[in-house]
Amino acid sequence: MKRGFTLVEMIAVILLMALISITVLPSILNQVNNKKEEISEASEKIIFSAASNYLNNKTITYPKLSGNTYCITLNELVQNGELSSPVKDIKSGNEISLNTIIKASLNAYSDYEYCLVDETDVTCNSCTEIRN
Repeated sequence: MKRGFTLVEMIAVILLMALISITVLPSILNQVNNKKEEISEASEKIIFSAASNYLNNKTITYPKLSGNTYCITLNELVQNGELSSPVKDIKSGNEISLNTIIKASLNAYSDYEYCLVDETDVTCNSCTEIRN
């Protein structure tokens, strides 16, 4: 009695594995590339914290009134010493453009809600500065 696999069985297994990898690999690579381009959550928290410090230090320019929306660039935060240049994403190491805008909206509880405005970001709408 022989033990082992025949050549046909080996080729069938290799072809099956190749077929699976051809169908799955492109979607995996797309997800990896998309994640590389996004700013990590930790980097966003640092940027939002710097924006919060900036707004709290500039209450005359940016009054804390419910419903107000302010737009601040990373460049403003760097110039005022809240962040150091170059601003890099912690996870990917990619440099974040200093022209990136932080939208800070004051809610009914006098808390700021932040988002990074990007031309491809549909969750944060356009950044229109509104002061009451």
